[in-house]
Amino acid sequence: MKNRSFTKELRIHVAAARWEVRLKKVIVKLNNMDEVQRFVSILTNCDGDFNLSKGRITVDAKSILGVCSLDLSGPLELWIFEDEAQDVIEKIRPYMLGE
Repeated sequence: MKNRSFTKELRIHVAAARWEVRLKKVIVKLNNMDEVQRFVSILTNCDGDFNLSKGRITVDAKSILGVCSLDLSGPLELWIFEDEAQDVIEKIRPYMLGE
């Protein structure tokens, strides 16, 4: 419950400040630990913040421990700030499902 009110409060502050944050969601699939290592390495060498989600769990996509803590049996959602999206998408294309 506490997180929900914080999220709502954050949205209010963002709206009041007239900030606009654009995120792009990309669906990726990591099949084994080698792919996890390469994927995290790619993102680590990119500027910006990236979140990887599976269901209600979200981790820092630049953290190998965070990524390994997710259920890798299905697709994952990678959230990228739109300003950096095109550059990153080209680098992670082998891990993407559809587009």
